[in-house]
Amino acid sequence: MRRPSFDSLALAIGLFAGAVVFVGTVTATGVRFLAPTPLVTGIITLLVVAGIATTRTNLVSWIVDHRIHTTLALGMSVITAVVGILVSFGIVPSETGNRLLLVILAPLIAAFLVYITTMRRYEAYLHDHERVLAEWTAAPDTRYKRVVRGLSLVGAAVFFVGGVLIVLELDAEASFIGPLAGVLLGRAAVIGRYRRYTLYGNGLVIRVSGSVSGLFVPRDQLRSVSRSERALTIRRGLPWPLPIRCSTADLDDPSELEATLRERIE
Repeated sequence: MRRPSFDSLALAIGLFAGAVVFVGTVTATGVRFLAPTPLVTGIITLLVVAGIATTRTNLVSWIVDHRIHTTLALGMSVITAVVGILVSFGIVPSETGNRLLLVILAPLIAAFLVYITTMRRYEAYLHDHERVLAEWTAAPDTRYKRVVRGLSLVGAAVFFVGGVLIVLELDAEASFIGPLAGVLLGRAAVIGRYRRYTLYGNGLVIRVSGSVSGLFVPRDQLRSVSRSERALTIRRGLPWPLPIRCSTADLDDPSELEATLRERIE
């Protein structure tokens, strides 16, 4: 795996901070996006924060331990969705809301860059500094794929129909509905992909085939292990609603893997 540089993480954090300051300046002053004041303020913030980040030791571990990368990505997604809903129902004037949605795109994209860069850097850190306790590749079992795919398709249909009804019955915009339906359709499309699982002492890294970064599940979120004829299941604590399920047909020795996971997790 190609290891991202430490500077790339510092730059991503600086970009997020600069984007937030840029949005705050544009919103507070009401000036146009490319006006000198918000641009210069945002760039200065980017450079200062990125410079400070480069001086921190074990920055990537600190971010992951405190869930900063997840909080930023999830928080910006929620803010964007809330603004979209307020605009759609006329609670916020369309001109103001659409302008705000446009400027929010900058910190939203930057937040996901922080998440992706953090996870790539942390995967490389674990690979170099932690012992691999177990590693395997498998797709979700058939039943799990059917359930998740079915729920995703139903949810996408509900959002699509709901968006049409909002437009026709309430005479409101429903621009926030399309992206939500699209996310669910995308989820349905990729649920069957193979995943590579790597268990370390402090948690489990899951990387979906073709993805740009992995998902890290901390050790304290892993609860129990069980195995049926079809699937090996790792249950997680809240807020994760669904367990991790691997098809036993893809495992070389399901019994040995189950025993190893039980020893390390339970």
